[in-house]
Amino acid sequence: MTPDDRARLRQILSTFDEPGLVALANKGLVRRAMKDLEEGGSLSVEERDADLQVCGPGWTVFMPVAGPAKAKDDTKATGITRQILAATIYLRDNWLLAAVAPSAVPATPVDAAGGRGTCQAADREGVGSSTPAPPEDGPPESPRDARLPSITARQEPRPPAAASSHAPPSMTPEVENALRWLRDAALEDLAKWAGKSIVKEAQSAEQTGLQAEVVHGVQLTVRFVQHEIEARLLPPPSIRSLSKLLDEFLTTAPRAFHKRWVVLAVFAIWQQAGRTLEEPEAALPEEKGGALRSREQVLEATRDLAEGMISTGLAHPSDRMVQRLFTLSVSAIGANLPRLARLLRALAEEIDLILRRDAAGDVGRLLDQLATAYALTRALSAAGRPSLTLAGQHRSEYETIGEMNLVGVGCWPWVTASGFEGLSVLFWDVDRKRFWSWGESRPSANTAGWDVHTVYTTSSPWGAGAPERISRSAFKLQNVKANAQGRLSSSQQTTAMLAGPTVNVSGATQAEFGDRDFRSWTALAELAGKAVPLGLRAVEPLDQIVVVRPARWGERVFDELLQRLVWPLYDDQGDVLLLSLPWLTVNEPAISFFESVNPEVDRLEGIVGRVMLGAEGLTLEPLALLSAGTPRGDRVLNPAFDQDRIERRQAALLERLREKHRRNRIATTLTAHADVYGDDAPAQDASDRLPRGVKLQLLDVDQALRRLAESGVRGAGDESRQRLTELADKLDRGGLRELSTALQRAAQHCGPVILNDARHRDSPAPDVLWSFYLYRLHCQAAALI
Repeated sequence: MTPDDRARLRQILSTFDEPGLVALANKGLVRRAMKDLEEGGSLSVEERDADLQVCGPGWTVFMPVAGPAKAKDDTKATGITRQILAATIYLRDNWLLAAVAPSAVPATPVDAAGGRGTCQAADREGVGSSTPAPPEDGPPESPRDARLPSITARQEPRPPAAASSHAPPSMTPEVENALRWLRDAALEDLAKWAGKSIVKEAQSAEQTGLQAEVVHGVQLTVRFVQHEIEARLLPPPSIRSLSKLLDEFLTTAPRAFHKRWVVLAVFAIWQQAGRTLEEPEAALPEEKGGALRSREQVLEATRDLAEGMISTGLAHPSDRMVQRLFTLSVSAIGANLPRLARLLRALAEEIDLILRRDAAGDVGRLLDQLATAYALTRALSAAGRPSLTLAGQHRSEYETIGEMNLVGVGCWPWVTASGFEGLSVLFWDVDRKRFWSWGESRPSANTAGWDVHTVYTTSSPWGAGAPERISRSAFKLQNVKANAQGRLSSSQQTTAMLAGPTVNVSGATQAEFGDRDFRSWTALAELAGKAVPLGLRAVEPLDQIVVVRPARWGERVFDELLQRLVWPLYDDQGDVLLLSLPWLTVNEPAISFFESVNPEVDRLEGIVGRVMLGAEGLTLEPLALLSAGTPRGDRVLNPAFDQDRIERRQAALLERLREKHRRNRIATTLTAHADVYGDDAPAQDASDRLPRGVKLQLLDVDQALRRLAESGVRGAGDESRQRLTELADKLDRGGLRELSTALQRAAQHCGPVILNDARHRDSPAPDVLWSFYLYRLHCQAAALI
């Protein structure tokens, strides 16, 4: 071996402490190797051109310059054997120390070309040491040509004290080169090496805040202190590909989780380098031939139809509008634009309600949806090849996550405007510190023999029990499948092991809600600003789920104007958060529950709910209640289903007394909006914290645009032009330049126009739609102030 090779091997051996040996094999094999050394048997070392030859009783290990990971032996076993581990320990504790202090080690010349026969001859001599004494008539040879003394059964392996007594070596060129490869690695490359599901699982684990320590030296070491896991990399002199480099990693984790911890080690290196883990948005695939309409043709047709509806007037719907919207929604699906398709289908259903004079039909909501769809078509056209976030996905994919320790924290029913009803169960992931959900649903028109109360008491996902049970239980799931939105699959491959009822779910012993747990409404407002929809930004439903812990519970009031239950909640600073639940058929049982529940008797500690920002500021839609233990021992209460769990024995008597004294009804009130603004109440997401002048200007814009859209812009004349011009001037003076410019363009195009099949460039319809979208965007942004 050359001096450089010898120095490199010494550096490598100095890094193989106990965690390094475990990473090389496993704890059991390391213990067996150390036991073999303790039980005795003479060992000898020969230095050859390409390696060190370590001979033991009946075996030989060939230790190359690349170190133990590339060592071989002459046994029948494959991989890293206990003989290789024993040789590594012996070299680390003897050959390495002798190199540090050569004067203390006797040396004898050996044949550099010696082989297996030399080792066998040494063993047959039957002496305690395989190294002969130095000749009396001459000085000992250089340590590089020496055979070191062997250890016997009574000798204890010496710790690498000499190696650890020196300062840690500086980063080698090989490690520096490996770091460049790892820092520049793409997430797609990691997915190719480890698999997409492992990378997804590692991303979820990394988001929990794993504490990692990255150490540079002869090798690259990443220590995960909390989990007592180490990942080590001894990079080769030359790196050909990232996958080959990742194969060189050693970890102390079980073999089944090896790749997961290697990926986490790469994430830790990224974090140290200041690189974020955000995955780039995936773009839509390129269009393929065969579709009836191209993507741009669908977008153009949608804009034509939206502008035609505004020109005719939304107050004058027709069956032809419904048919065209439905046809366009089908074409949007064929063009891989599922988000636009859902919006078009919702528009068709809204117009159908208006045509049938259904009370659920709303022209104002129709305008909101139409303006959003129009803005979406403009964004999709401007993007060229849009991202999946903007275009949407047809159907979410469920991927294997692995194992989860879950705590049930609530269950609630729901009904959608598109005609579906069902229920959802919410879980808190103790390890990943995030929410997951499971649900079951059916079309409202096809629910014969199916209802949410039956599902609540009888359905059993994963064989864990009905939602009534798992919504307040702690359990472990194995082979879990979930999608990007946080919904868990009902796969039959998933198995559950119940650990018992949810205990101390609001405390720190079993489940902490991490950054979703709030006692201050100021901090809650900051999260709400990131979780509420703004413009075309897509927000996942679970991003809005929080746990709030009031310091004081106010008086419940029913708002008769807005038909909703309101319950003020106060934090330690006295700030108020409104618990708000609208009066819908699906919410009737929950409202009755909230009228009956007693925070003191039922020992309420927190509320699991959906945070929102609206005209009243910060509000919370309640989904479940957390208790320190009700009189019946419940820790989680589901308001839509658990009325019987809070009923008292004296409930009938108390009800008769309340009725006698006319106290059997909850207090009611009217909102101030009707008194101030009459029938034209402000938009739900316009903030009351805006200056009064700006707020009134936005309300004037809302009224003017709605009147134009409902009556149609074909008949818009000088009066409309003058009104829009005045509003544009006021907004410009107020600093709202973008909205002012859009209104000014709409005013310039006001006047009698004739629209044919092609869109008329002088029509104010495009500017009216765009102005209304900008108005809504300003209202949403105002709520974040």
